[in-house]
Amino acid sequence: MEIFKDGRLFIWSEDDLDKAESIIDSDLVTSLRIGAKCYSCVGLEILYPRLSKYHNVMKIEVADDRIVDADMPSVKRRFEMIFPNAIFNWGYDLLVGGKYGR
Repeated sequence: MEIFKDGRLFIWSEDDLDKAESIIDSDLVTSLRIGAKCYSCVGLEILYPRLSKYHNVMKIEVADDRIVDADMPSVKRRFEMIFPNAIFNWGYDLLVGGKYGR
């Protein structure tokens, strides 16, 4: 699966994150899509600083499958602090065991 095209970086898993960090020029990334499997494996507190290198991001979407509803405002706020010029949206992955894939 292709994870980068036309400035859009799709990070579904920890492997995708590692791949992106090793082969994709962070300056070329203008849009991020973060999957629930990625932050479930890596952890949000570790993921935030790893994503901060993508300073040209203008759009970000985060799958909320495994984010507790009560935590969503603080998670959104944190992404907005890291990417102040980006439009933030929630998405979903329909994962088994997630909010939508029950």
